[in-house]
Amino acid sequence: MTKRQAVVIFLIALAVRLAYHQLVPAFDGSYDNGSDTGKYIWRAVSILEHGEVVRVIDGEPNPDFGRMPVYPAFVAAIFWLARGESLAAVTAVQAVANALTVLALGLIAAALNRRWFAPAALLACVWPAFVVYAAWVLSDSLFVDLFTWGLCACVWASRSRHWRLLLVGAGLAFGLALLTRPVLMFFPYLLVPILAYLLVANRGTRWLTALGHALVPVAIMVALLSPRLIATYAAYGSPVVTTQSGNHALELVYPCLRNDADCDRASIESKAHELVAAGIADLTEAERRNPVIVDGVRRRVALQLLSEVPPLIFALAVADSAVRSVVQTMLYEVGDQLKQDPKFFSTVQGSTTGEKIANFMAVVFTEPFMFIWAVAQFAVLLALPVQFVGLFAGLRDPAQRSIVIFLVLTAGYFLAINLSFGNPKYGLPLNPAEIVLLVAGGHTILDWLRRRRLLRRAAM
Repeated sequence: MTKRQAVVIFLIALAVRLAYHQLVPAFDGSYDNGSDTGKYIWRAVSILEHGEVVRVIDGEPNPDFGRMPVYPAFVAAIFWLARGESLAAVTAVQAVANALTVLALGLIAAALNRRWFAPAALLACVWPAFVVYAAWVLSDSLFVDLFTWGLCACVWASRSRHWRLLLVGAGLAFGLALLTRPVLMFFPYLLVPILAYLLVANRGTRWLTALGHALVPVAIMVALLSPRLIATYAAYGSPVVTTQSGNHALELVYPCLRNDADCDRASIESKAHELVAAGIADLTEAERRNPVIVDGVRRRVALQLLSEVPPLIFALAVADSAVRSVVQTMLYEVGDQLKQDPKFFSTVQGSTTGEKIANFMAVVFTEPFMFIWAVAQFAVLLALPVQFVGLFAGLRDPAQRSIVIFLVLTAGYFLAINLSFGNPKYGLPLNPAEIVLLVAGGHTILDWLRRRRLLRRAAM
C-alpha cells in the first residue's frame, strides 16, 4: 500500500458514504432508527447536562449503566461541537470513521497477499452494510470500526517487527469496542488462544511465550473496562459490565418462535413477564430501585426459559440465525430508512407456498426497489460459494492458513454469541472476514482460469 493508494481509496469510501448520507434527506428519510437511537440520544444529552449518564428518579440523579459509555460520549461530543442535537452531524462523522476502516480491511487482506489490498479496500468502499449503518445513529458502525482495527493490529502483529506496539494497539481497539457494545465481554476467552496460535504460526514464537504475548490485548481490555466495573460497584454494590443483559437475554427465548410450530409466542411472553414480576415482587424496596439486582432477576428468568427450549429447536434456531446473518442483505434496512416500504415474503398472501412465491415474485418485478433488492440478494448468494473457495484455498496455503483461521474464528464468535438473532445488523462484525474471503476466493478462481488458458495454449 502506498500513501497515494490509501488517500485515493479513503476518498472513494468517503464519497460513497456521504452520497448515501445525502440520499436519506432527499428521500425524506431519517438517521433515527427508532427506540434504539432514542436511548443513545437521551444519554448523550444527560452527559451534556450532568457530566455523566443519570436517570432522575423522584428528583434524585441515579447513575445509569444500561448502555456502554463510548457511543453516548461520542454522540454527546458531536452534539456539543454542532451546538445542537444534529443526527446528520453524528452520521457524517461516522462516515469518515468508517471510510478509514476501509483501509484496515485492505491491510488485513494485504497480510495474506500484498496484491489484495486494493481489491479488498475497494470492495469495502461499496459494501452495503458499512455504508448503511454509518448513516444510522446507532453504536454498530463505530463498534465495527474499532473491532476491525483490532483485527488488523492482531494480524500484522504476527507479521511486523513492531509487534509489541501492534498488540497494544489491538488491546486499545478491542477495549474501546467493548466499551461501545458489550457483545465483546466474552471475546478474551477466544482471543488469547487464537492470537497465540497466530503468533506461533507466523513468528515462530514458543507457545508459552505466545500465550503471554496474547494476554497483552486482554490486559488492556480489562484495564479500560475497570473504571466501569468500579463505578457500578460504587453505585449499586456489584461490578457488572452492563445492566442491559437481562432484557437482551430474555429475547433469546425466541428460538422456538421461528422453528417450532407448537410454540405460542403470546404465552412465552406472558410467562416471562409473570416470572420477572414475581421475582421483583420478592425484592425489598431498596433492591427494586437497584438496576443491577433487577437486571439479575431478568437474567435468571431468561436462563430458566432458555433451559426449557427443546435442544433440537434451539439448535435449529442457532443454525437458522447463522444462515440469515450471512446471506441477508442490508437492502431492507435501506428500504425502511428511505421510506420505500419494502415487502417481506412473510407478508405476502397465498394459500400455498408456491402461490406465495409467485405473488412475491410479482412484487419483485413490479416494484423498482424490490427488484434492486432481488439483484443484491442474488449477488450475496453468488458471493457465498466464492467465499468458501477463498476459505478452502486459505486453509490449504501454509502461508495464509493461520490468518484465515483467525478471521473465521473471530467471525464464528459472533455467530455463537448472537444465538437466535439473525439479521444484517447482528451480522455486521462478520463482514471483515467475508470481504477478505471473497477477495481470496475471487483471486483463486481467476488464477485457476488463467492457468487453464495457459494449459490449453501449451496443448495447442
